[in-house]
Amino acid sequence: MLREYNPHLGSKDEVILANMGLVRKIANKYRIIAEFYAHISLEDLISEGTIGLLKAFDQYDPTKFNNVNRFSTYATPMIRGAIQRFIRDKAPPVKASRDTVKLSKAITRMGLIDRTPVEIAEQLDCTVKGASLAQKYTVETSSIFSVDVPFRIGEDKETSILDSFKSDADYSALFVREFLGTLTERERYVVIRRLAGRSQHQIATEIGRSQGLVMKTIRAVRTKLKTYQGIGV
Repeated sequence: MLREYNPHLGSKDEVILANMGLVRKIANKYRIIAEFYAHISLEDLISEGTIGLLKAFDQYDPTKFNNVNRFSTYATPMIRGAIQRFIRDKAPPVKASRDTVKLSKAITRMGLIDRTPVEIAEQLDCTVKGASLAQKYTVETSSIFSVDVPFRIGEDKETSILDSFKSDADYSALFVREFLGTLTERERYVVIRRLAGRSQHQIATEIGRSQGLVMKTIRAVRTKLKTYQGIGV
């Protein structure tokens, strides 16, 4: 049972009321995705986000955390996680065999999502067809939320593909993949590697170029995205 009072924050009702704006802001980011994949309303997303907020209130204790003093910093990933789980649970399941799911997990674990099916097959000792099916399944089941993965565009500034869209834009996974198809091979590689968690330095090493070029490429992609969406740059 959730407690009514947190000594580090105050009463539950007051804290929840004060942070509903944060819940709405996060929920609104997933509005189009939720409607597109599972016919979920914004109100439902807010309700689920509030559950995450309540959980954060119940568990918040800054004396046990490192570098997390603000409640909003602690609550944000819990709100986001509650919303994402809700969408995943409501979205129609992507059908796949047990072998495909197993290969998909290996692809994710080993960071092979951007490799060719032939390369994946060699790495995982499976057929090219099996690798292709698993790669497709991995993209379909993960791309809904990969648009929210942040990447750094400066010394102290981060953005994401999702944040680069207008609030009323259609940023479904299908739309994002369509946009990625408009990029050059290098731009697409850099973006995919960043979404996979690679640092700018790691990507620069992989392509044998400078970190400055990688940063420049990311900025170019962001500019192209704005142009693609008809947003002034």
